[in-house]
Amino acid sequence: MGGFGSGRRGHLPKKMTSSVPQLNINFFQKNGALSEGRHGVIEIEVSDESNDLYFYMGETEITFVYSSSIGNQPSKHYHYAVGVEWTDCNYGGARPWFTCPSCNRRCGILYIANQNIFQCRKCQNLRYRSQMEGEFARAINRVYRHRSKLGFKGTLLDRAPLVRPKNMHQSTFVNLVIGLVLENQRLELIMRSNR
Repeated sequence: MGGFGSGRRGHLPKKMTSSVPQLNINFFQKNGALSEGRHGVIEIEVSDESNDLYFYMGETEITFVYSSSIGNQPSKHYHYAVGVEWTDCNYGGARPWFTCPSCNRRCGILYIANQNIFQCRKCQNLRYRSQMEGEFARAINRVYRHRSKLGFKGTLLDRAPLVRPKNMHQSTFVNLVIGLVLENQRLELIMRSNR
């Protein structure tokens, strides 16, 4: 048990969302491309080469046309449609979403990593950077997040003055200070257990 050669074989670390090309639905909305009949060209990098992505917006879907090659293989042309859904916002207006071509999940960002097809993060088996961090790094980030909310700048070694920032409600300040103390204690426990 746990001897030489044990464990998962062929385990490859998952790719991160920040390391692969992506299409954000907000980009299309801000540029007015989600109206029926709109079309255009976007330059994207697929398989380490720059490609033109042509898009055409239909009534309820956006069609992508591009070509890409993997390694030394000949270039393959892709032509497929991705659904676009709209959900109502609480205070009026509507928010657009892509519909993943593989699983039909609503998502704001489509990624292109594995089969040169745009899919959601789960279908592409991608992770966020925060999911790859260890317990120690997450604890440090939580402490820094609490410190920044209280207006503290500097490193963890700097002593943070407990002065309520201007225009911050007293109860909010107390809750943030309690949270900072708890996160500092959690960080100290992690540091002691790693010795």
